Amino acid sequence: MVVPNRMIVGLVVAVGLVFSSPVPAGSGKDVLHVVDLWVDAFNSRDAAELEALYASNAKVMPAHKMVVVERIDWADFINANVGKTIALKAHGVDIEGNVAYVSGVWDLSRKEKGSVHEAAGNWTMVLRRKTGRWLIVLHIWNEVRHARLPPKQ
Repeated sequence: MVVPNRMIVGLVVAVGLVFSSPVPAGSGKDVLHVVDLWVDAFNSRDAAELEALYASNAKVMPAHKMVVVERIDWADFINANVGKTIALKAHGVDIEGNVAYVSGVWDLSRKEKGSVHEAAGNWTMVLRRKTGRWLIVLHIWNEVRHARLPPKQ
């Protein structure tokens, strides 16, 4: 059977589209860097930096809320958590084109004599890459009673 050249070219282009990605290598580290920036902003009480990590149309689904929050007041969020520090541990990053999914566990502690565990749970962020920058477009977390982050190894 003779295959027309147009069919071969079409097949080569299709295979190239399937196996290529517009996201450069190492972007998993870039996504995890956004998570690190989020932790740094929370722990340093920088509401403006937290807000800068989110797309303008981002959705946030906090624990214990039955609504999707379209615009969160990060200053209020920070003020509600004064004296607390957060640790996030990611379980990995999945990237599909210009969309990344990262999830893991979180642990919140109060700064007192030492560190007092307060709450823990699971979190997920969906990020979209726009103009070379990863921005959070969806952030959801829950609280798991009596949970704690595993000790660092």
